[in-house]
Amino acid sequence: MKRINIIFDALPETKEGDEAEILSIQIEKYENIYYPIDTSKTKQEKIITENDLGMGFPLGGEGCEGLFAGRREMD
Repeated sequence: MKRINIIFDALPETKEGDEAEILSIQIEKYENIYYPIDTSKTKQEKIITENDLGMGFPLGGEGCEGLFAGRREMD
């Protein structure tokens, strides 16, 4: 991870760019094996899960709009 952070913005088709591409592919494969993302949930199920974990806004009411407009406090 340290190396990819160093060469992340390398130009394509350079030595560092090729290395960054190879490392990013390896990292993606590792994440898919050890940290897979469950895509089987529906959008509604994801919203409910996020709300249950305190990560989202409750459904209904003013939601984000009220918060950003200063009409609502963060829970």
